[in-house]
Parts: sequence; C-alpha cells; structure tokens
Amino acid sequence: MKTTNLIPPNTEYLELNFVGETATGRGNNQQYVMENLHDGTFRGTESRVGITIGRHRPRSFINPMEKWDEIFQSKVSRGYMVTKTKKMEQKVIEKNTSSINGNEYAPIANASVNEVVTLLLECTTAVLSQNYRIKIDDISDEMIAFGQSILKELSSGYSRMSVAEFNNKLKTLYAAIPRRIDNLSKVLAKRKLDFNDIIADEQELFDVMVNRVRNAHDLDNCSVRPTVLEAFHLDWRDVTEEEQDKVLSMLKGNASQYVKAWRIRNRRTEERFDRFCQQEQLSKGHGIDHLFHGSRTENFWSIVTNGLLINPDCRVQRIGSMFGNGTYFAPLAQKSLGYTDGGYWAGGNTDVRFLAIYRVATGKHYDIYHGSDSSLTKAVLQKKCPGAHCVWAHGRGTGGTTLFNDEVVVYDEAQSTIEYLIMMK
Repeated sequence: MKTTNLIPPNTEYLELNFVGETATGRGNNQQYVMENLHDGTFRGTESRVGITIGRHRPRSFINPMEKWDEIFQSKVSRGYMVTKTKKMEQKVIEKNTSSINGNEYAPIANASVNEVVTLLLECTTAVLSQNYRIKIDDISDEMIAFGQSILKELSSGYSRMSVAEFNNKLKTLYAAIPRRIDNLSKVLAKRKLDFNDIIADEQELFDVMVNRVRNAHDLDNCSVRPTVLEAFHLDWRDVTEEEQDKVLSMLKGNASQYVKAWRIRNRRTEERFDRFCQQEQLSKGHGIDHLFHGSRTENFWSIVTNGLLINPDCRVQRIGSMFGNGTYFAPLAQKSLGYTDGGYWAGGNTDVRFLAIYRVATGKHYDIYHGSDSSLTKAVLQKKCPGAHCVWAHGRGTGGTTLFNDEVVVYDEAQSTIEYLIMMK
C-alpha cells in the first residue's frame, strides 16, 4: 500500500519501509513501526530488516501522540512508504506438528507420503526464509496487492525503462515485502539484458510466498482436524508396482536416476481437467497425453496444491520459454530435468530433485518445426490455428531444426492435472 501524500492512513498502527543505497553499492532495508499505546503516547521502533543484534538492532522510542503526524511526514518525505496499516496477530507454531502459517494439521499416516510432504514444505520455508526477513504469517493482503502491482508494472513496462528506473521500481518491491539486503548491487540489474530473468525470478518467488500466505485454513471450527492432504483436497499414496513400471518406462534413459514415486490426485484440478476434456471431446489415447514437467524443488508444494498456473500479468519470458505465456511440458524426462533444481532442498547438500508426470489435454496440435514465437497466448494460438489446443514444438528427432527435444505448451490452466510426483537423483 503506497502512500502518495503526507496524511497518515490512521493513528493506530503503521509500518513503513525504505530501501537505502550507499555509494559503494551496499544497501539496507530500513523499517519504522508506529504503534499507538493508548495512553497518550506511541511507540516508534526503527530497525534494519533481518538484523536483531548489534548496533543496528531494533530500537524503540516513546513519543507523545501529538508527534504522530510530524514523524510520519518526516519518514515519508525521506522516501519511506507505508507497507502495513494493521498489526497482525502472531500465530504460535508448535513443534512436531504438520503446520502451515500456524495451522496444525493431523499427522499423515503413510510414513513415505508424510516424509515427502514435510520435505517439500521445508524446502518452501527454506527458500522463503533465505529471501524474506519477515514472518510469512505477518504478510498482509495489502502488502501482497502492492507487491503484485509493482511486479505488473515491471512486467508491462520494463522495455521502456532505463536501468536506473528499473532498479528504483525493484527497490520499491523490496520495501513492499521486506527482506534483508546486505549488498544491494548484487540484486539489482546491471544492464537491460538482466530485466527478464530478474522479473521472472521475483514473480516465481512472490508466487511461492503468496501460496503459503493465502493457502491457510481456518481449522478452529473443524470437528475433526484434517491432515494437510485433506485440507488441500489431495489424494497422495505410494505407487503400485504396476504404476512404478509405467513411470520407469516413461523415464527411458533416465530410469537409472529414479528414487521413488507417488500417485497424486488433486481433486480440484482433476475435476476441472475432466470438464475441459469432456467439453472438447478428448479422451485417453485421443488428445490426452502423459507428459513431464520439471521445476525447482521449492516450487513443487505450490504446483501440487494449486496446479500449474498461468499469470496473465507476466509478460516476460525466461530463456527457454520460447512459445509464450503458457505451461510447458515434454515427452522426454531429460528435457524436463533441465528445469529441476534440488539446491534449496535439505540445505542444498543433495542432488535429489523432483519431476512430475501430468495428464495434458493436447488435442489438436499447432506444430512448430523451426524458430520460436514468444507472442503466443490462448487467444493468439486460436488466431494462428483455430481449434488448436496446444503448441507442439518439434525437436530434431521429430523433424524440427531449433530444439533438441520436443516441447509441448498449453495456454489454459484447465488443460493439465498432476498424476505422479517422482523423486530423482
């Protein structure tokens, strides 16, 4: 929530942030909190985000309420912006429970499933802790809305921005959802060629964070406390021997990297997928394919619970996203393995990573054999090839000249649902 004038939004509680930069390129994220004590005074606490000890640890001062407007105006005039207007209730998370954002779930009976769910949640927590220096359950809706609006501005306007303009907008994002910054020059763009990957990285991290904040459940009124799987409408079990053989067969030359697999059914995405296929008259063997999807390990909890999402505001493409704003799959595991990364998992000391096998409604193909087309969206695809359900970009083994391996892209979130999660080494 960005303040555009010097009038305080309220006289109860305000958090303000400012990303500062020094001549050497080092920077810090400064925070100032104003809290009405209801005794004619308010507490003002200044700190640097992520620092709790030493000379920059939080320091508090008691001020008369008459100075509320004056101090607020002083901070805003120096570049601080309001990031929160309401103090959030802190949730207590007890140890030895399966919990997200303070919600404690019943234990998962299947030890193997419990282990992988715990690992995925821990991995998400690790990457968020590394990037944000604010408790996830302390991120407000207004902070999320403001952060997304900044990302939208970056995504839609980066081509017209100078490096300085881009970095100023990026610093606003870092202030909107505070993080500790010890060397600002390392996280800012140095040239325009950096813009795409920075925006894509920030959007990906933002989506992981929002998933943790928004996917909280009110369990207080539940007569029977659910497991985390029940709360997220997931059926999750070990694969049978027959299913394992199917997975190994699909992995082909990468079968030696297989560790373990689970059969997953996300009831919400599967119902949506089934409706789409029925509407488009697609069925097994007739327009539905099993395809691989790879992603960073820290993304998989969000992927499993939400499905693969297409952000309509994201107008930048990473290197490798050659066919526009859609969800990307591959018939060969080797292709999707290139997008996986186990770096954050278990402290980054393992080569284990994850792949997923999806049922994908591919239907009518728009075949591409040469080059790329980053302009593609669902609407653009229909103009180029009416009735098409996917782009099937052919690799050299199937007649293409640009890609080594086939790549398949769909542009509707309803066109895919997860079937297997595979742990690979």
